Amino acid sequence: KNFTITNVKPPTEGIVSVQLSNTTNCEVTKCEGEIILIDSNNNSIYENSAKIITLSGSNYNEIFTNTIVESGVCIKLYRSSNYNEIHGNILLNSSTSPDAESRNFSGKNTVGIQLGEGQLGGCQHNNVYGNNIVNHDVAIESYGGLNNKIYSNNIANSNVGIILHYSDFNVISVS
Repeated sequence: KNFTITNVKPPTEGIVSVQLSNTTNCEVTKCEGEIILIDSNNNSIYENSAKIITLSGSNYNEIFTNTIVESGVCIKLYRSSNYNEIHGNILLNSSTSPDAESRNFSGKNTVGIQLGEGQLGGCQHNNVYGNNIVNHDVAIESYGGLNNKIYSNNIANSNVGIILHYSDFNVISVS
């Protein structure tokens, strides 16, 4: 509880630099590499140059002002990660990422923000707004999403803006 992780950089590519499990009221800032939260609530992830930010079973977190470039999936929530705020992030070029070819070959898209994933479960009541999402197969993908709000995002140069799979009662607004 109640700690800050800052300036962590992975020694080599593909290594998880920060993984929090069962944490509350923590901050992750100015880190690089993969950032993962598992069963963690009320945390803030901000101002990172991450490879990917993943939330699994994590609620009431805030993910903001991060920059993620050339990752197959930039921000991913699954396994009932609910009531999270995702805003003000810059997510660029997943479609030209090193893992784009293998994702496409296995039938998966490159994605800016992914809410839920097939067998891994959907996400509910998340707010996704004010993000700059450019050059992806799919800018925002919801799989099994319920009552999410997606609004005021800048989506450009993506094959598809927003895809909803088995998702109900979501609010999507474009400006």
